[in-house]
Amino acid sequence: MKSISRIATVLFALAVLATVSTLPARADCGFALPKTGAFLLHQNTGEAEQVIPASMKSVASQSDTDPIVGMWSVSFVSGGTEIDHGLSQWHSDGTEFMNSGGLSPATQNFCMGVWKNVNGVYQLNHFAFTYDLSGNPTGTANIREKVKVGHPANTFSGSFTVDIYDLNGNLVAHVDGTITGTRITVSTPGNKV
Repeated sequence: MKSISRIATVLFALAVLATVSTLPARADCGFALPKTGAFLLHQNTGEAEQVIPASMKSVASQSDTDPIVGMWSVSFVSGGTEIDHGLSQWHSDGTEFMNSGGLSPATQNFCMGVWKNVNGVYQLNHFAFTYDLSGNPTGTANIREKVKVGHPANTFSGSFTVDIYDLNGNLVAHVDGTITGTRITVSTPGNKV
């Protein structure tokens, strides 16, 4: 039992060390951490234990109340045909994740992006690595969106482009069309995504 406790203590200490080693250096004592945070670091200064708030959330110009923030069921249509659908999460820190339901995980169905609100139009730039069916890398995909949130803020619509690049950075495909999104809430049933 003592060896399990020692292993747990060592693992915890390594996790704290890894977290602390990524913090910016300072000439004075203590850590340069923001005042808000999702967890607390405990620092033993030799005199008394000090609790320091820490945060993994980056500071951005967007607000937690920005209407695009949340989870969405999305549909991409080009030439009158749905070419992809998925689940997208827009975060208040200006980042976005999407899981494409119309693409195989073997070829890539996950992408990450960054967004900015420009006069009520949300501009998204996100990327994915691409693979063939055997799992070999084939290049990258760049998806760009310009969308507006409806009123009330439970839908959005706009345009998208997808550019596919090979491993040498050559453009091999371009698709454009329209995108729509419907907000997912804690009460959205599973058959509505």
